[in-house]
Amino acid sequence: MLCIIRWIHDFLAAVPLVLILLGDGQTVLRMRDLKRLHPDAHKHVLVCNDGFHSHAHFMFAVFILWWDCYLQRLANLLEKEKVGPHLKNLEHNTWEHSLQFILPIVVATFVFLTRHVTNPPPALLLRDPALYVALVQNASGIVMLEFLRHAGLPVMWWHRAGRAEDSHILDDLHALAFHVYRTSHKTSSTQISLMHLLSIFGTHPELRGFIRRHMFVSQLGRVGASVYSGRAMEVGNEMQKERNLSSAVFDSLLFTQLLQPMMHVYRAWKAVTSTVEPGDIGFRANIVNEVEKLVEFFVTEVGTDLVTRTDMNSFWHTGQQRNMRGSDVRDSRPWEWIWQVAEGRSRGKGMAATESWWAYTQRHIRDHMFYQ
Repeated sequence: MLCIIRWIHDFLAAVPLVLILLGDGQTVLRMRDLKRLHPDAHKHVLVCNDGFHSHAHFMFAVFILWWDCYLQRLANLLEKEKVGPHLKNLEHNTWEHSLQFILPIVVATFVFLTRHVTNPPPALLLRDPALYVALVQNASGIVMLEFLRHAGLPVMWWHRAGRAEDSHILDDLHALAFHVYRTSHKTSSTQISLMHLLSIFGTHPELRGFIRRHMFVSQLGRVGASVYSGRAMEVGNEMQKERNLSSAVFDSLLFTQLLQPMMHVYRAWKAVTSTVEPGDIGFRANIVNEVEKLVEFFVTEVGTDLVTRTDMNSFWHTGQQRNMRGSDVRDSRPWEWIWQVAEGRSRGKGMAATESWWAYTQRHIRDHMFYQ
């Protein structure tokens, strides 16, 4: 980080009034450390997070919280071996594997609720979702709906916020992720989301607008087809590897102002010759088969009447039904556990003691961010 800051100052031949540093989670944390240890030298640096890596770690946190009570059986059904609560980083394309596991679950849930469930009536789900959820008393149905609310739909909106360059939705997602990370013991991700919210709401309004405009990149100039800037950088790196260029060419071209137009031409060529949008996977064609398999499984395990009260969750990872209401909230009801941890009434994974979200925020700002 010191070398990067020094290079920028040398390139500009000056120290700017404000230097906006937009990067991934590790960049955010290391620059935060520099600002904490040397506040006078780096007071002009505004640290920002673009959202791509936080999206991935949000999915990893979802796996940690929902794996036993819901997701493991679905992963076994779809033969998804590269996802699970063990994921730690983005190596081996874990972001794509995770997204392609959650997307068919979300679609299959809506198909099940609108095409197969008879009670409550499907029309009520679209007209008044809150009332629909309140009427559902089937334990397995509650698990499905709460997963959709706390995990499935937020994962999709992480993706959609990047495509639409909607930084306001991204702020809301970071606020939700802050509580999910705390519960799943992803301490670094918790601090990164907190840093994002501080960089947006704790800075000058003019800077806030500038930051929002530069969190996303449209690689081909198409409206609604943008990606997070961190993702665009990774796509550029992968394309450089694909071209298999020699070190001499790297030295002469790819570290000059020609890099951006070269990458644009290469991405445009790939978009024409391939059906895959560079950097954005979206929905695959064979998702239909997975959705059909999941819907059939939901009908068999849950039935079509969600209003009749049941206590047994048929999605429990062992294959045997488990009493959802009579079990520990940390094992059986992660949607309640998240907010109990936020309020300081329960300990998240790895927590030594309970602590409300506000006490945690004040302590981290004081001890780990901007004070020596």
